[in-house]
Amino acid sequence: EDIKRVPIIIGCTDLDTCRSIGETLAEILENEKRKWVVVISTDLSHYHSYDEAQSIDSVFIDALTTFDEKSLYSILQSDKAQACGEGPVLSGMIASHQLGASEVKVLKYANSGDSAGPRDQVVGYISAAFVKYLIEERGKSKFLELFKDQTYYNAKKVYGDEIDSLISEFERKLL
Repeated sequence: EDIKRVPIIIGCTDLDTCRSIGETLAEILENEKRKWVVVISTDLSHYHSYDEAQSIDSVFIDALTTFDEKSLYSILQSDKAQACGEGPVLSGMIASHQLGASEVKVLKYANSGDSAGPRDQVVGYISAAFVKYLIEERGKSKFLELFKDQTYYNAKKVYGDEIDSLISEFERKLL
């Protein structure tokens, strides 16, 4: 099947504008009959030392996981945290909340010093998910256990043979 993409570039960081974008996106998706997924992209801090970046980025992560756009916006505006995609994150958070997501789960945090780069000037990266599906369908304790170790091997331990059908079901929902 063809996978359709609709890129949305958000260059603003004003909370009211982000709220309007997020609410509009949610209204459109609520009535969409096809399966869909929203992907949001941002880097975190830029060009700080490894330890300083981890400290700054942890403030962003803490605010993000509150799943409260006002809290996240406040932290970003105070410059205690950094995200070059502030507008998309805020808009996506608002849309996800309106669409029924109940929490944010950090999947992975790293910075460029963790991979191939030097540690004197790094860029922070995060993958996170606004989640609803696995928690509602299979229970929060299993979901939390899975995200302690995000390997297929651990998923097999947590969900047993059911993991293969869960993966297939999730893939069908995306297509």
